[in-house]
Parts: sequence; C-alpha cells; structure tokens
Amino acid sequence: MRPEPWIDRLRVWGALAVIALHASGPTFRAYPGSPTGRWVAANLWNSGTRWAVPVYLLLSGYLLLG
Repeated sequence: MRPEPWIDRLRVWGALAVIALHASGPTFRAYPGSPTGRWVAANLWNSGTRWAVPVYLLLSGYLLLG
C-alpha cells in the first residue's frame, strides 16, 4: 500500500479532536441548571469534536481493506 498523506493528517486532527472531546467532558456534564459561559464553551467543543470517533472507524475500515 502506498503512503497517503491525507490519512496521516486526518489521524492527527482526529487525535486532537478526541483530546478536546475528553477535556470538555467534565465541564459539559456538570450542568447545574442554567447554562454558564464555561458550560456553553464546553458544549461547543463537545459537539464540534464528535466527528472524530466515526472518522477513526472509517479510517480503520479503509486501512484494513487496503
């Protein structure tokens, strides 16, 4: 299989997105009632990085099929 740079770039962006997803989790889950600025920012990070897990699954399938 020949090297494809877009796969490596997508894996790096996916890894960063998973880190951001896990970092925003505790603040996102601590919902006391009315949304605060920190909760809204965590919600944006959390919802904006949800694409990373399906992308990892698709990349795994792509690389396994060769």
